[in-house]
Amino acid sequence: MKFEPIRPISLVDMIVHRLEEMMLQGELSPGERLPPERDLARSMQVSRTSLRQALAILKNRGLIHVRAGSGSYTQAEPGALVITDLAGELGSFKERVLNPMEVRRLLEPQIARLAGERATSEDVEIMALLIAAQERQAAAGKIFIEEDIAFHQQIVISINNQILLRIMDDVQLRLRDSREISLSSPAGAQASLEGHKRIYDAIRNHQPDAAYEAMANHIETVANLILANLTHERRSAPSHD
Repeated sequence: MKFEPIRPISLVDMIVHRLEEMMLQGELSPGERLPPERDLARSMQVSRTSLRQALAILKNRGLIHVRAGSGSYTQAEPGALVITDLAGELGSFKERVLNPMEVRRLLEPQIARLAGERATSEDVEIMALLIAAQERQAAAGKIFIEEDIAFHQQIVISINNQILLRIMDDVQLRLRDSREISLSSPAGAQASLEGHKRIYDAIRNHQPDAAYEAMANHIETVANLILANLTHERRSAPSHD
C-alpha cells in the first residue's frame, strides 16, 4: 500500500482559494469592488498581513486589480478563472508528474537509441514477452502499470550501463502517478501499447535512429494524454451552483 505525503495548506492559500471560489460561484461578480482590507480581514477572521499576501497572489494571477485610492476589484471572467484553476492544478502536478516527464524527454530517447545498437536477442525476447503481457492486461480491461515499468526498464537493462539503470530506477518510481493517469482509459492504454510496439520493432531491427524517434514520440503521446485527462477531469468536475 502506498501512502502519499500530506502537504500542509497555508492560511494564505486558503484565503486565495476561498476568494477564487467566490468568483467562480458568482458571489463576487466581475468588476466588483472588494471590501476594504480591514473589513475583509475581519470578515474572514484572518490577519491583514495574510490577506495582503493572498491579494498579491490574486493580482499576479490576473484575477483582481488595484485602483489607486479606490481599492481592489475583481476582473476575471468565468473562463479566465477556469484557466487559472487549471494552471494551479498543473502547478501541483509539477513535482509528481511534470518534472519526471521532463527527465524522460531528456534521457529515454537516447537510451532507446543505444538499445537499438546494443540489445541482444535475449533482451528483445523479454521485451516481446512484456508487450504480450500488456496486451493481455489491456484485453482484460486492467491497467498494466507494472508491465509498462518493466518494459521501459528492460530497455535500460539492454544498454548495460549500471549508472543509467540506477538513475532510471528512481525515475520510474516517480512516474507511477503519470502512468496511472495516462493508462486509465482504454484509448490511453492502446496509445501506449502502440508506442511500445514501435519502440520494440526499432530495437529488434537494430535501428537506433528509429528507436530514438519512436521513444520521443511515445513520451510526447503520454504527456499529451496526461494533460488531456487533467483538462477533462477539470471540465467534468461538478459545479457548485
